[in-house]
Amino acid sequence: MPSVLKLDTIKSLAGNEAISINESGIASFTNIPLLYVYRSTNQTVTTNTNTKVQFDIVTLDTHSWWDAVNYRYVPQIPGYYRFDYSVGLNGTSPTILQSSLLKNGATSHIGFRMLGTFSTTAGGMGGGASVVLSMNGTTDYVEVWGSVNATSPSFYGASNFTLLQAQLIQRTA
Repeated sequence: MPSVLKLDTIKSLAGNEAISINESGIASFTNIPLLYVYRSTNQTVTTNTNTKVQFDIVTLDTHSWWDAVNYRYVPQIPGYYRFDYSVGLNGTSPTILQSSLLKNGATSHIGFRMLGTFSTTAGGMGGGASVVLSMNGTTDYVEVWGSVNATSPSFYGASNFTLLQAQLIQRTA
């Protein structure tokens, strides 16, 4: 005869809730680090200069690891994290557009780079990417940077243009 285990919560030995099970039997992992930050208004930048995006709206930060002073994410659990990022870029007659994700101050991933002359009359252009990075859980951090070679350049402020999302996908310790 099969055994039946009835429960609604699984906790660690330390008493921290790890998994919740709702009335429908759907389990949710309650302690997964998640982040969603974005730029709410245009950020003026210097033309043709790589500049850190100053994300000013935190929509989701389950573990309070977002550093709003240095505009970086410093996860405190070692593991593999998925980062999704995008930078909307504005300016008159841009010739170079680029967005990058930096880990510990060094370019880890260039998500978007365009060369040529572009029209931004529709409110900006830009892009980003997704990348999985190993983070050590103590000192590693990520930042988003961008560059635009144009007259009157800026990073476009809108939740669906200039953003950073992060999620722990696998612990390593």
